[in-house]
Amino acid sequence: MIDFSHLSKTEFEELCYDIIVAKGFTNVDWRKGTGKSSSPSDNGRDIEADKITVDIDKSTSLLKYFFECKHFEQGVPPNVILGALSWAEAERPFCLVIVTSNFLSNPCKNHLKTYKENNKPKFLIKTWENKLLEEFLSDEKNICLKWNLSIQGVSYKYINKYHLAYVTKTQLNTFDYLFTILDNYDKDIRDTILQWIYTSYYINSSLGKEEKYESFKKHIKDNIALYNDPVMVHQIISEALSYAYRLGDIADKTNVRKRLNFFINQARQKDGPDESKDGFIKFMTESIDSLDERCDKYNKYYNDFCDNVVFDLMSEPYLYNVYNIDNNLL
Repeated sequence: MIDFSHLSKTEFEELCYDIIVAKGFTNVDWRKGTGKSSSPSDNGRDIEADKITVDIDKSTSLLKYFFECKHFEQGVPPNVILGALSWAEAERPFCLVIVTSNFLSNPCKNHLKTYKENNKPKFLIKTWENKLLEEFLSDEKNICLKWNLSIQGVSYKYINKYHLAYVTKTQLNTFDYLFTILDNYDKDIRDTILQWIYTSYYINSSLGKEEKYESFKKHIKDNIALYNDPVMVHQIISEALSYAYRLGDIADKTNVRKRLNFFINQARQKDGPDESKDGFIKFMTESIDSLDERCDKYNKYYNDFCDNVVFDLMSEPYLYNVYNIDNNLL
């Protein structure tokens, strides 16, 4: 499930507005009189929108949708949707959609079932519950970023703006420029952020940090003919940022603890030598105990790397560097 608890009722309605727009509806009208939470919606729906349909003869028509948004910590009770049903019965849209941040309570679901059977309404009734909203949002990264939402354990709340800019736009960088920046950058931060890259390039794990970095540079320079500079630099930096952001995602600490505790419980239930089992459980327990310190460190290093290395990479005058052009000539 996706967590909407940090949103107010008004913010949840605005989030629903963004989802409706993203899913191709047109003439979307958020019917709240003002942005204040006390401002009531009009005529039994929070949002009104049209869906364009194309017939077999290529003619188009607009289907009217009413959206009633319910932001509840628990299941939505039946009494809160009665107004929406009454107004839909009176105005007869093509479809009434009940959108909830959590789920419909069983009495509410039973009420809808009985209502359909007894009244045979002239409009469709659909429900968008938490799991369906999660599915909708899985492809809408910009909306997740705007509303600080976490999808399947991936949070975008604390992503650095330079990280986002770097991975969403084509960047042209040379290895010479990259290494000029890294040579003069904080060695501890540099080699902590790049340790996943060292592993990917099979750099000897027994080497010290500075030796690993020099070995990595030598590998690149010895095989420079095999690499396309902009492609490889972008791949290396993108992978390093992904690794560092994941380890430094302070919004995901609770989920990490849950996963580690799950593995501990699984280990305790398995048969096997007590010595190896105890060693694994000890390692996982120590990982939980050091989680806050480790995560905060990676978050600090990740942001420093973005603000300095990544920012400088996006400023490289690539054409000048590749073709040795005098900056004053262009």
